[in-house]
Amino acid sequence: DKIFEQKKQTQDQLQRSIENEADGELKAKYLVQCKNEAKRKQGVMHTYKDSNNAASHQWRRILRSLTNERGPWSTTESTVHWKLDKTENGARMRMKLKRNYKYNDHSDAVPVQKVKVAPQQNLQQQQQQDEKLLLSGIKLTAIGADMKDNDDNTDDILDEKEGEKDAVQQEKDVKAIFTTECQLINPMNITKGTLQITSACLYFYEERDESSPLIDKVFKDKKWPIENIHKVLLRRYLLRKSALEIFLSDKTNLFLNFERRDRTKVYNKLVALNPNIEDISTKTPEQFLRNTGIMRDWHARRISNFE
Repeated sequence: DKIFEQKKQTQDQLQRSIENEADGELKAKYLVQCKNEAKRKQGVMHTYKDSNNAASHQWRRILRSLTNERGPWSTTESTVHWKLDKTENGARMRMKLKRNYKYNDHSDAVPVQKVKVAPQQNLQQQQQQDEKLLLSGIKLTAIGADMKDNDDNTDDILDEKEGEKDAVQQEKDVKAIFTTECQLINPMNITKGTLQITSACLYFYEERDESSPLIDKVFKDKKWPIENIHKVLLRRYLLRKSALEIFLSDKTNLFLNFERRDRTKVYNKLVALNPNIEDISTKTPEQFLRNTGIMRDWHARRISNFE
């Protein structure tokens, strides 16, 4: 009897261990599926938010182009605020101005009694009206129905739709070549994100922090065509040789900071994709300075020591 009971106990233990292993495997598979589903849902939500942000940006741009001082529905604003544009000339000087729609008079920095708050209230009211117009425009599902009386506008909309279809088809044909983490350095802030190099464009995706309290933050993902890059220079950042400065054909530039090995890879990929970019990695500073023609301009007195 004792031998029989011992065999029965061992069989029960084996059966329990097998059941526990099976339960563990099922739980592990279930957790993996739940994790993948959570990632997929998170990606869909990010895509949805990004598409809404892009649509609101386009509606805001259209509204501002129609209501500025040169637009068909220009508004008579009492005060117009301006700021420096990022466009640079040949001497790396920012000479162009553009409208500042987010002007702040920093009224909180001085005593309230000495500040006139009426202009700020008017600005807030104007921003609220703009947001209402944008929201109402986004909710429209049929744009062409409102423009049947104007054939030119309908033709423009059809052309835009065809252009969007072509752009979507081109994006499908584009292949990702290299992806790495980097920092987009601006004079006022540092943005962490991911840089993706494709056969046609250069993309920068801002880092998404799920633990951040700013749930409704608008992520400013950026895109630059490879063909618009005409110069790439090796730079230092915080005394480390880890940065690149990319110059575009529209007189704008961007400053990116990488890991040292990633910087070399990004530079080589960009030079290989765009033959118009001059490879300066094999040239000495003296040769590079001679090729730019700056010394000739200085000798001819076209530039001074301060340019």
